[in-house]
Amino acid sequence: MRLSWYQVTGSQGTCWTDDITPNRNMEVGAQHDMKNQAVALGANRIQLLSRNAVQLAVGTVGVGAGRGFGFGANEQTTVLHTGIAFRCPPEN
Repeated sequence: MRLSWYQVTGSQGTCWTDDITPNRNMEVGAQHDMKNQAVALGANRIQLLSRNAVQLAVGTVGVGAGRGFGFGANEQTTVLHTGIAFRCPPEN
């Protein structure tokens, strides 16, 4: 049996939806996105390589000291999971 593996990256969230999507939901959404990609490739296992929460860090240039840019400074906006998807043979 030939072993095949694939890199998969799951993501959830955008700077437009971060205010209405709880961080936990972004985590779960990224996991589901990665699992769906793995299944589509015929994989039945994923080894998680990295997990990142991306934050929108907006400066205050031109909008007044201490005030954000309108999106809210330093808020989590996207979650990314990267992993290796592969197919394990069935157990006997």
